[in-house]
Amino acid sequence: MPGNQQPDGVFSDAIGHAALTGIAIGALAGLADPLWAMLAFATLLAILVSVLRRCSSASTDTIIGLMMAFAVALGVVLLSRGGGFARYSRYLIGDLLTITRSRFCGLCSCWQSWPAYGWRFSIRCFSPA
Repeated sequence: MPGNQQPDGVFSDAIGHAALTGIAIGALAGLADPLWAMLAFATLLAILVSVLRRCSSASTDTIIGLMMAFAVALGVVLLSRGGGFARYSRYLIGDLLTITRSRFCGLCSCWQSWPAYGWRFSIRCFSPA
């Protein structure tokens, strides 16, 4: 993680790390598509961070860092409980051979819209220093 990130950048990083636990919960629950569990856990983590920011005197970076560490540790414990990460590599690192034509077209449209919209998000995540 690069230095001098604003809280928005650190928060998005924490939500990304929550994906590991969401996939683990979905896989252990036997869901056909654990991506829905990933979305639900990331939403839950975002709500928890917001509540802790209001109720705690700790800094925002501290709260987000603790939640990120918690999410990764819980995901590793849950995934290793089932016997290894190899079964979940499709969700964790991707599999180029399983991409469908519609997902590929969606990815291409996102990639084409990046110059028009994406730079705004990048500028907001990093400090000018």
